[in-house]
Amino acid sequence: MIKKRLLSAAFILCFLSGYLTAQELPDQYKESFNESFPIREKQHLELDAYMDGLINKSEEERDLFFKPDYSSIKNYRSSVVPYREKLMQMIGYPPLGIKKGTKPRFELAGEDKLCKIYRVWLEVVDGVHAYGIYMVPRNITGKHPLLICVHGGSGFAEALCGFDVYENYHEMAREAVKRGYVSWSPSLLSLKAGHTDDPNWAEDRNRYSIDRKARLVGTSITAVEIYKITRGVEALIESRPEIDADKIGMTGVSRGGNYTLYTTAIYPPIKVGVASAYLVNQTDILSKHVMEKPDRFLDFNILNTFSNAQVVGLICPRPLMVQMGKNDGVFDLGKARSEAQKAERYYKKLGIEKHFEFFEHSGGHENHISTLFSFFERYLR
Repeated sequence: MIKKRLLSAAFILCFLSGYLTAQELPDQYKESFNESFPIREKQHLELDAYMDGLINKSEEERDLFFKPDYSSIKNYRSSVVPYREKLMQMIGYPPLGIKKGTKPRFELAGEDKLCKIYRVWLEVVDGVHAYGIYMVPRNITGKHPLLICVHGGSGFAEALCGFDVYENYHEMAREAVKRGYVSWSPSLLSLKAGHTDDPNWAEDRNRYSIDRKARLVGTSITAVEIYKITRGVEALIESRPEIDADKIGMTGVSRGGNYTLYTTAIYPPIKVGVASAYLVNQTDILSKHVMEKPDRFLDFNILNTFSNAQVVGLICPRPLMVQMGKNDGVFDLGKARSEAQKAERYYKKLGIEKHFEFFEHSGGHENHISTLFSFFERYLR
């Protein structure tokens, strides 16, 4: 009986408590958004710190990922093949719709006492043409080395060939011809309108927006332009008897240096490379400029797989020089030195450290012509 009374009392108290509480509740709970801001901020900071932690471990992850076989040069070459395929997959190379059997169209642009100069067009993927300048020394006989010369982000093929003044390239394609090379200067999309009077040119349409579209369908502007370069080389070899297909070199300045690294890594027929005014590390990849305008850097999982050092590892054992100016002003020389030390280890472990050279000159964001050609003379002749 006592137990029943206690239960009844408890029930009445609960009922009254609920009734009184319901009477006191507002129609809608309200609070300032500022009160919950610390929660949202903490969510942001937690995730940002988590990502930074993964990035800080990425160099270790790259070392665990990239493990070539150093037992011999032959075994090293074989062991990097799957890594090369991984890099190609990451940038979407080769692009969709490639055309293999197309023939180049040559148009004589001009000639002088040194050489004949041709503009060349070649369809490489559906509706997309490789374009560049092909220069041949006058009165040559026999076969000669081919040097691929690539301009920087704000440049164009004509700037390499001495058509007009463009100082930081030092007419490297024409200088190649002076030394008995034939030269191929492919044109890439410029970052700037550059030397045009067209008021309707929109600078944001020339690379970054196109690259974002490409990544949505499984490729990248890097992949398409590397294919323009390599397919152009193949078409030239097929149609020009003066080219020695066993002696192909590549060089470029700034973005052209970047393309020299990636193209040489992906395309083994290139025997020697010289990348000028370009070698980046993790900090450069995470810079504000790159994060806002990714193009060629922000490939999926890139920091856990390939920095520039590992890309150089795919070029090894082929000879490579990297040139940096002490007054570059675009890329940090100290960071480039650090990345070069990491890259050099692949050559050292094979006992061929002379095949990799990091050269510092007194200039700025440019190439150093005499040293560049000394390197090619050593390994490409």
